[in-house]
Amino acid sequence: MVVRADIADHLQELLDADDSEFGFVLLDPDDILVYASKGLGQAFPGVDIPSKLYRPYAEVLGALITAGTQTGKSLPPEDQLASHLKWHEDPKYPLEVLTNKGQWIRYRERRLKGGYTAGVFIDITDVKKRELALSTREQRLADYADAGSEWLWQTDEEHRYAYFSQGLLPHTGFSPEELIGKRRQDMIANVASSETLEHFATLEEHRPFQDFRYATKRHNGKTLYISVSGVPFFDKDGRFKGYRGVGQDVTPHVLAEQREEQAHARLSDAVNGLHGGILMFDQNERLIVTNIQNRNLYSGVAERIKVGIPMEEAVAALLQRDYEESSIPLTDEAISGELARWRSPQLSDLQFPLGDAWIERRVAPTKAGGALIMEIDVTALKRREQELELAKDEAERANRTRTQFMAQMSHELRTPLNSIIGFAEVIHDELYGELPSPKYKDFANDIRESGRHLLSIINDILDLAKGEAGQRTLNPEPVSVPEAAMASLKLVKQRADAIGLTLVNNIPNDLPAVLSEDKLVRQMLINLISNAVKFTESGGTVTVTAEPTQDGGLNIVVEDTGIGMEQGEIEQAMLPFTQIDSDLTRQYEGTGLGLPLVDSLMKLHDGLFLLESTVGVGTRASLCFPAKAVLAEADRPAETAQST
Repeated sequence: MVVRADIADHLQELLDADDSEFGFVLLDPDDILVYASKGLGQAFPGVDIPSKLYRPYAEVLGALITAGTQTGKSLPPEDQLASHLKWHEDPKYPLEVLTNKGQWIRYRERRLKGGYTAGVFIDITDVKKRELALSTREQRLADYADAGSEWLWQTDEEHRYAYFSQGLLPHTGFSPEELIGKRRQDMIANVASSETLEHFATLEEHRPFQDFRYATKRHNGKTLYISVSGVPFFDKDGRFKGYRGVGQDVTPHVLAEQREEQAHARLSDAVNGLHGGILMFDQNERLIVTNIQNRNLYSGVAERIKVGIPMEEAVAALLQRDYEESSIPLTDEAISGELARWRSPQLSDLQFPLGDAWIERRVAPTKAGGALIMEIDVTALKRREQELELAKDEAERANRTRTQFMAQMSHELRTPLNSIIGFAEVIHDELYGELPSPKYKDFANDIRESGRHLLSIINDILDLAKGEAGQRTLNPEPVSVPEAAMASLKLVKQRADAIGLTLVNNIPNDLPAVLSEDKLVRQMLINLISNAVKFTESGGTVTVTAEPTQDGGLNIVVEDTGIGMEQGEIEQAMLPFTQIDSDLTRQYEGTGLGLPLVDSLMKLHDGLFLLESTVGVGTRASLCFPAKAVLAEADRPAETAQST
């Protein structure tokens, strides 16, 4: 399949999805940092994140810890690093860190196909603040409840809600009175999930919990995501009395995480689902996305093309593959030339053979200043093109053979036919004595007329064959269009009068002459006028007009009010030896060479022959001479148009 070039823009937009409250990082199978969203740099302003790209994860983590992070324990930086790396080996739970800006970040990792690791971090500073608020005295909790931006809650020993602060209503739409006496499981949409069952076990064991998230439904039916943190409280005798905690609407954060996961999935599906190999480079010419590991097209070089390598190294690897297949030595100039094409800001395509296959390599720029390289196997398309080219050559060869045969046969027939016509005229005119019976004279006349008709057909065939074979040459001289039209109309006048047609000559005598041969112009006009008479019923009109064009050319038009043709019939009429099947056609003899011959002669003038027709309205045939075939001045003075 042919892949559109704007896929680079779409992929880049997915990668550039960013937000100051959350972000993500991507590690390759070798634990090298290949991508980090802008949020990481905002959380750790003391670390130059761009300089850490394509560096080992342990090195990047050490820089972050050195810049000032805490894990909630008073540990030396080296112990923090060791603890984090141990967690990184099996990240079953999220990790929470405190930056030197006082910002709490929850970080979680997920292993992807192909050995990649995606890390997602989110700002949980507000949640941490609420958790710290729970450790203050009860009066401060009451004050916070009155002025807080979220809400506080309390349950009894049966885990039924006993208290909500007024912050519940504006954030959830529920009033405290609606929920007092209910339990949390009454509000959770999915009580059978593993996280929910684990939370219920924590409550039964009277242990504190943090950031338990669950989904519930608002009054309007929309989903609301709530995060709750709580600590158990006991009476002076140590008996469990319930929980106190804080609740927060985390719907925006959850939706953001879902969008992030969807973006990861779409990116993976888009890259792996494309037909062909893909290499995407960032503005620093570093490879950031590729799918070639699973493509047979890259066997032998896939291990050299990995995320993080520079563009020049990828170019060298691919060209090495290409040149090894063609047994041509790879030069530095070839690498430099291909690298320059990859760096070009314009879209470019290149097709080349690779073993038994044909490959199309497309280079497209990205909005971020990088480049997207796509390689597609176009062997089937190339073979089809070659088959079409061979078929075209074969058809042209067959046509030339047919044309040569027609020309040769026409010459062979003309010599004896001229003898037959000549002897028929001698007999008809009784040059060597009176015939014994008048019928012999009629027979001789029939032979002569039939011979002339056959000679006319052979001449048409010979002219058409010469034109198709490129053997017909033009000896241009000034030809008067009005005189040629008048002479042509006179030749068909007798037949038109017999049918009851009106011939109209609307050609002004002040038209410029055309550079042609008088015989050819008359031949084309006679063919068109005869054809118009042939397909026009009694009472109709055949009109001949001519007018200069704006570009200096000249159009001669023969228009009739005849039976007309459909589009398919027009195409059929332009084929040699083809006639339109109609009642009028059967009344007159013909070979179907008239219109194809006119078209061939107009091509000899570098002009056009246009045929337009409407069934039941008539036909319009135009001889369009180009400007170079028209003299600048008229040869004759203007005269009025006349009817014949």
